[in-house]
Amino acid sequence: MRSLLVAGLLFASLAPAQNALYLDISKNWLRTLDDRPWYAKADFPDNELRNVDLPLPLLLRPDQGKFYWLRRKVELPSGTDRRQLTLTLGSFDRVYEVYVNGVRIGGTPGMDVSTFQISRPRTFAIPAEVASRTGPLQIAVRTGRPTGTLRLPWLNVPEGPYLMTYGWNAPKGLGESSINAHSLRNAPYLITSLIEILLGIFILFLGTEDRFRRKFYWLTAFLWANGAAEILQFMQIGVDTYPMHLGGQMSRIGVALDLAVYAEFAMSALGMRMRWAMLGIWITTFALLLQMGLDPADSNLFPLTRVLGALTLAIILWTWWKICRVRTVRPHHLFVATLAFTVLVLINRHGSDLGFNPRWLIGHYWWPNSQIMIVLLAVAMLVQMLRQLAADRKEKQRLAGELEAARTVQQMLFASTPGVDAVYEPAQEVGGDFYFAAELADRGQLVVVGDVSGKGLKAAMLVSTITGALRNRHNDDPAALLLELNRVLLGGSGFVTAVIAKVRSDGSVMLANAGNPAPYLSCEEVALPAGLPLGVDAEASYESVQLQLSKEQTLTFVSDGVVEAANVQGELFGFERAREISSQSPAEIARAAQAWGQNDDITVVRVRRKS
Repeated sequence: MRSLLVAGLLFASLAPAQNALYLDISKNWLRTLDDRPWYAKADFPDNELRNVDLPLPLLLRPDQGKFYWLRRKVELPSGTDRRQLTLTLGSFDRVYEVYVNGVRIGGTPGMDVSTFQISRPRTFAIPAEVASRTGPLQIAVRTGRPTGTLRLPWLNVPEGPYLMTYGWNAPKGLGESSINAHSLRNAPYLITSLIEILLGIFILFLGTEDRFRRKFYWLTAFLWANGAAEILQFMQIGVDTYPMHLGGQMSRIGVALDLAVYAEFAMSALGMRMRWAMLGIWITTFALLLQMGLDPADSNLFPLTRVLGALTLAIILWTWWKICRVRTVRPHHLFVATLAFTVLVLINRHGSDLGFNPRWLIGHYWWPNSQIMIVLLAVAMLVQMLRQLAADRKEKQRLAGELEAARTVQQMLFASTPGVDAVYEPAQEVGGDFYFAAELADRGQLVVVGDVSGKGLKAAMLVSTITGALRNRHNDDPAALLLELNRVLLGGSGFVTAVIAKVRSDGSVMLANAGNPAPYLSCEEVALPAGLPLGVDAEASYESVQLQLSKEQTLTFVSDGVVEAANVQGELFGFERAREISSQSPAEIARAAQAWGQNDDITVVRVRRKS
């Protein structure tokens, strides 16, 4: 009994296979060159039609924007069950409709040659009332090539199958698997686009550190516009209509903008600005955008993209020729050639056939040469930026080392003696304040406190000149010494303020001033004639003032960096606050001014009697 059951099941499984219908109909099709409705009829004479095989080679297809017909007569084997026939068709042109014995049985969504469709196998059921007629079945396919630019991710590989079979035996999921395989084959478009956007982020970040940042901003805009357009384009794989979908329209706007933005980048990278030429580029771009806005379904962008590309290429070559004429330092020839060739790649990608393949088949994947070229260009610019940043950092480190050495040398120039306490806090590595203290033969002290106009190395060089003159002075009298320094500084590029004090061992002090803040004696400002700054007037004269310094008193000198310290509200530290803390140590006075808000060199010198 068990053996009989197994035999019955085996017979039941073999019965459908014996009656299976699987007719390959990819051969012996007939092609027309025009579009006439009677080509769908079963009794139309086929004598003058040309024989072709499917999938139809691109060279045998009519011009864009035109419909044409394909016909094939199918002889069914005897015993065929005509009630459950299906027709599976692989790749045709982007839109088509199918007729059997003159009756339309289906087609792609939409039958407009300006609407893009992704090629994929589709299966159509043949109605029983159509297939039940005796004799062969006449299949007719009306199909057409879309107008305008077909972006590369939409170009599917022509593939089958083309067959007639029963519904239960028809291939399942062919369209979905074809789209998935198509997406996988074009994955390099998505990969390179994401790389472009990431490179744009790095370039934007690093470009803020470059003084010629304009070219990097345009390059970032180009990478983002191009990468975003390609990503949106890739995301449309799997939908039936394009460009009516929003993402498709956005990607076409990216196509329109990328050449103009690329031209701006090329001009910036070459260091030239030709406003008249770029005006023509942007006018053409806006005309292209206007055309797209008036008719979103119109994808015939060839003429204006050619104009944009030609203008961009002409600008690059003209700029290079002009640079070669007027500059001795020029960009590298290879860099200019890369800029120009990228334009050709972009033109070729946007639909204008320039004679080279816009993508390469490597393994099982399509690699877009335009995207690869753009990525290589961006990487080259990124490498250039990194090298420049490394060189700048090395140069900054060298300068920082030199400034630190200059700071050390400057501190060594500032001589001090017992009885003189001093604090010097420059606003930068080196500054323009200075002080000088020397012990005299009679055990007295000579103290000089001053300020050079300006800051940085230039001021520091002038300070070294002054300290050298003080070490080689010919007079210890304050007024006479100011005249001596005035003669040394005449004809220089700046001026100097200074106050000089000669303190004898008995506490008598002689002071002379040349435009510097007066010192403080026991929290009171010493009344001194201001005097002209040094190095301004050859006829300047200075007078001395005498006072007495007791053992308990101190004479405190501060630079204008103390009184001019400003807080976040812009309020100055001022003379009154400086007077109130003048009895404190130089370090405390300097810290108070710094805490208030240092914006200039701070120097504080305090003098005490030695006996």
